[in-house]
Amino acid sequence: MSQRTARRGNTMPPGVRPGRGELPRAKFIKHSSPSPPPRRQGTVQNRKLLLSIDYGTKTCPVGYRVLSPNDTAIANNVRDILFDRGEYEAPQKVAWAEDGTFLWGQDVEEALKSKNRVIEEEDVIELWKLCLYEDHATSKISRRVHAQLLKAGRTLDELLTTHFRAIVRYAKEQIKGEALADFTAEEIDDMPTQVFFSVPQMWQAPGNRRMTQAAKNAGIGYVELVYEPQCAVAYYTYKIMERTPSQLEVGSVITVPDIGGGTGDFVSYRITTHGQTGAGVGLEMVGKATGALCGSEFVTQEFIGWMEKKAGNFSAKCEELGISDVACRMKAAREFETIKRGFSTPDVEDEYITIRGVAGARWELRLTSENIRGFFEPVINTIEKCLEYHITLGTTTLIIPGGFGKSKYLIRRLKALYGHKVKFEGQTTGPAVGAIQPVSRGALYRYHDIETRGLRDDGSFGIARIEDYEPEIHDDATYSYGDSMRTGGMCRSSQRKNADIVSKDDYDGRDIVYERWLPLLESNHTPKLPGAPVTVEAWQEFWVPVNNQRISVQVYWTKNTNLHEHAPIRRGRDAKSPLKSGIYDWGDELVKTLPDLGAMGFTSIASKEGPVFKVYCRLLLECNGANISVRWQLARPGTPPYDEQGQRREGNIDYEDDDVFELCDSAYNPFPRASPS
Repeated sequence: MSQRTARRGNTMPPGVRPGRGELPRAKFIKHSSPSPPPRRQGTVQNRKLLLSIDYGTKTCPVGYRVLSPNDTAIANNVRDILFDRGEYEAPQKVAWAEDGTFLWGQDVEEALKSKNRVIEEEDVIELWKLCLYEDHATSKISRRVHAQLLKAGRTLDELLTTHFRAIVRYAKEQIKGEALADFTAEEIDDMPTQVFFSVPQMWQAPGNRRMTQAAKNAGIGYVELVYEPQCAVAYYTYKIMERTPSQLEVGSVITVPDIGGGTGDFVSYRITTHGQTGAGVGLEMVGKATGALCGSEFVTQEFIGWMEKKAGNFSAKCEELGISDVACRMKAAREFETIKRGFSTPDVEDEYITIRGVAGARWELRLTSENIRGFFEPVINTIEKCLEYHITLGTTTLIIPGGFGKSKYLIRRLKALYGHKVKFEGQTTGPAVGAIQPVSRGALYRYHDIETRGLRDDGSFGIARIEDYEPEIHDDATYSYGDSMRTGGMCRSSQRKNADIVSKDDYDGRDIVYERWLPLLESNHTPKLPGAPVTVEAWQEFWVPVNNQRISVQVYWTKNTNLHEHAPIRRGRDAKSPLKSGIYDWGDELVKTLPDLGAMGFTSIASKEGPVFKVYCRLLLECNGANISVRWQLARPGTPPYDEQGQRREGNIDYEDDDVFELCDSAYNPFPRASPS
């Protein structure tokens, strides 16, 4: 299908077509009747259960507190969920057994040790969070994760949904098992449950949306995203306020290298206001958030690479052991993990790793201190390069959360570089308040309650369109006099179309250009506050095949304020090429099956692609705070929305879609909260 809108279309599957250039620009129209207020759960309850999930790359700590009226967040009413073996975090490992049972955390590790195995090493999925990073979505690790999911017949979204549901269910069972003096198990069950999910500062809204949609699909009633580094700051500023409050002077800069198992996220904040407990200090981001693949897992990957070279023929060595390549790597990684965590100084005794195979087969590896330092070196070098930029922003304090922040060797290296310039706060410095889970606890220190918010004003929603080619508008598709052309010659006319960009329409042979930007809700233009509903409309002309009566549209989101109407949104000429940097799909394509157009009085017309119906549809995008929905209306047969003089035809709607496509729900806002109030 191909689709064309009247200056308002988007590329569709074959057979649907956006309209031509004769229709006026879509307008912003206020609702005449008030919309219902955004949904908010639990506001009439006396108590709520707040969970805080630090959904990391390698581990997942969970904190909680029971929120009572007029309560305040203090250390003794914020608690940690204990996992198997009394651990304060669950390993980020999941697998599906052959019977479909979902295993996660410590259960995966126990299943691998069992004599009656229900999973093998090859079934264990790790590091899937990397797939949600824009810069790492196509990395080798992400490709491996998607291959494992495909083999299991699952998707990344299904993994997230199933895992979130399991975490929340387990947390509530553990809370009920703690026998809190004030609450029975039934009362815990009856409390509205609201969940803070922490996300990296460098993530964009479309990636965050996958988290909130998965939480919604998991049946979690209300979710608020918060920034991982801000939560870590809240945890440590709470401690600092008790010890040395002068360290939190207004104007001082705190840099947070949140270095976990897979990634390092680096962000700097300037303190703008004091907080009563330290956790609520005002924070303003300084510079830009940066990140890299420099988590502790990549120290392990350096070791694995060394091990494979040491073997000479790694596959042959695994065959000799009687185990698969994947199993050998996993066994070696588990053994190396203990060595990596204990490594604190360059001068240590040799370490040994034994990989056991079948029938008594074994492979012993000797690691010298020089070997181990070599595994750390490239990863720490990457961390130092990322930090160098932030140190130049005037940093006075380094707060180092994340799993890799527990490494004494990493902290030793960083102190040698920056110890004379900044103060260090982290998991290897000073006493902790409770368990050292800075992000999951910090969220509950900083944020007293979940709040209903509108959308941020730094992003725009829009769709793409196919347009009739016009040289004055599509200058990127037009050669001007003197321009060098792809053929090697020089343009000798005032204007000449670029055949690499301009195409022939499949239906009527006109010159067209694909995938042109149409802004709908623009940044800093349309109100996006709760209680201020706005509707944006865009008429579209579709050419719908008689044998496939469907229409569809893909909504996009961008923070690019320089993306103007008619600009191309893809790197190539059509919808098959990648989106340009900074433009993202907002969820899946919206597809609507139309009623029987012939029965409604539409007459089919001939085209180069076969008989089609020519229909006009109005796309209505409704925004009320963070609630955004989309629906279609269909014009009567043969009644374009505007007459020949460009005047709007009123009352030409013949069919209104009952289905509403939800783009954003205020209970699952994909824009993280930054302010504590």
